[in-house]
Amino acid sequence: MDASESAIHVPSLGPRAQPNVTHLRQLMRYVFTHRAEARAKGQAARRYIKDHFSPRKVACQLRKLIVDMQQRAARMGLEKAKLSLETATDAVAEAKKRMALTASVVEQEARLQRLSKY
Repeated sequence: MDASESAIHVPSLGPRAQPNVTHLRQLMRYVFTHRAEARAKGQAARRYIKDHFSPRKVACQLRKLIVDMQQRAARMGLEKAKLSLETATDAVAEAKKRMALTASVVEQEARLQRLSKY
């Protein structure tokens, strides 16, 4: 198996991520031997994700962006308004990615909590 066959496809991060198993093993061992530190970092990460990427926060950011785009469109005219709408559509797609990331982090946290009971 060559490097391209062992690569993992990660759509949200780009076409390929090359896993470094040795480094991953070192990180996992560190987390296992420094559980309190790992727990504190996980809790801080969870708070950050909840504070910055909650559905409510993302919706507020999107609403502001859409209102800004509408105001710009009114000032620019129809052709430029179409471009503004495309920008807003791209922003919505980005927000969906952020919300998916939030869900993924919360899911991973729950999984780790279940595993830490063992």
